[in-house]
Amino acid sequence: MKHPPRSAVRFVALFVLGCAASCGDGKTAAPPTPASSMTDAEYVRRFHAGVVELEQHRFLDAAKTFGELTKDRPRNLAAWINLAEAELNRNTPESHPAVEAAVAGALAVDPEDPQAHFIRGILHKHLGEFEQAEARFRAALKKAPEDPTLNYQLATVLPPERSEEAIVLLETCLAGQTHLSSAYYRLAEVKLALADPAQQHLPVLTLALEAGFGSIGPFNRAFKADTGLTPTDFRRLKLADS
Repeated sequence: MKHPPRSAVRFVALFVLGCAASCGDGKTAAPPTPASSMTDAEYVRRFHAGVVELEQHRFLDAAKTFGELTKDRPRNLAAWINLAEAELNRNTPESHPAVEAAVAGALAVDPEDPQAHFIRGILHKHLGEFEQAEARFRAALKKAPEDPTLNYQLATVLPPERSEEAIVLLETCLAGQTHLSSAYYRLAEVKLALADPAQQHLPVLTLALEAGFGSIGPFNRAFKADTGLTPTDFRRLKLADS
């Protein structure tokens, strides 16, 4: 499973900075619980250690760190979000329920938090639960309607018969992010075509070239990095569901 999109990681970084600035100064979502065993300084130190673990892709270590932090101060939204990120990237059978639990912890602090809904949406997408993923991405968009990653992810879980809606979402994604066209828009265009029964007779190379890719090698690598599947396997799975 690929790592969360760059903008999602940036979103978490904003929470991290907020924690570093406010832990212990009365500006967190709620005061620390009476059972807190860490000093403010120790909490911030361990929080930043967990962030480093995330950045180094040491997801099991990060999950342990943020799991301890959520137990110590369960009203700290940032710790729940980063715990969910760590468990999402672990991507093991036991980590999937842990993602759900961490997201539930975050939503208990802020029921409208877009990053929590986004993470749950990514999990549903990974598990092939596209209707549930759509619901979560839409919940996240209520608070961040212009976010390019949310619009892109929502577009990728819509069925082929709603391709026009997907195109509108992709255009929203690109409105202020034109540099994303090669990374997102062209891949999304090919994915829609691969999932379209009316285009199943067209070779993958033809679809890639029509979308603006110059050769099959870079396209295949970009597609595998984005979906975890080869274009042929992706087409087979999508057409089997249609």
